[in-house]
Amino acid sequence: QEVTTTTPFTFEVSQDLQPHKAWFLIEMVSDTFSVVFQDSIQVIMGRPDLLLVDDDSEWFEEYYQSSLQELGVPYDDWDANADDLTLDELQNYSLVIWETGRDENTVSSDYQILLTSFAEAGGNLMLCSQYAGEDIGDTPFLSYVFHAEHGVDNSGVHFLDGVDGHAFSNGM
Repeated sequence: QEVTTTTPFTFEVSQDLQPHKAWFLIEMVSDTFSVVFQDSIQVIMGRPDLLLVDDDSEWFEEYYQSSLQELGVPYDDWDANADDLTLDELQNYSLVIWETGRDENTVSSDYQILLTSFAEAGGNLMLCSQYAGEDIGDTPFLSYVFHAEHGVDNSGVHFLDGVDGHAFSNGM
């Protein structure tokens, strides 16, 4: 016999809750057949401060996802190719990692305007892209938002050395 319910169950958490992942154990019991089915799901409680935006058609976001998961940092995902991101939604986060992978068309002009507004409002933004220099290197977006300029496409340098005596990069 099959029984279907359309009544959802909901729960609420305090708005002061620090974002974190929680595991829930779901147990379904059939008294008729003496069967117990268990499954677990992981749910992010609260809204994370970090948004990871996937703006390519490949899998490069997996590098960031696995690193964030290993660090235990909660984050939300957004697929920029599947659904448009609005400033209202973006402003729910204090940090955005925007990755474009190997996409040669990196950040569209509409998203450049959106991200400029986000940064002007105090949001922190990290752009990860192989082709941003070639694509948007001469735009005001790169110079105004990131205070950067595109020099060359390939510097030929394969190593980055740390600064001697610096607390973070000494000996690197």
